[in-house]
Amino acid sequence: MKKLSLGKLKLLSEEVLERSHMATVIGGEYTFYNCVCGSGEPFTLMSDGNPLADAGCYVTEDVSCVVAP
Repeated sequence: MKKLSLGKLKLLSEEVLERSHMATVIGGEYTFYNCVCGSGEPFTLMSDGNPLADAGCYVTEDVSCVVAP
């Protein structure tokens, strides 16, 4: 029997689990969104409800969220 070195098993969580599986592990039915607050940088958001409310943008900013591919 060969011994396996754990140092050689450096895997990222995204390499092991698909995004949908990661959401299930966290608990619930989550969807990933690509969002932008105003003219800011785009970011990815995981939401189980209303992504526009979950984005955390300022009230005066326009918010845009689309389902991530």
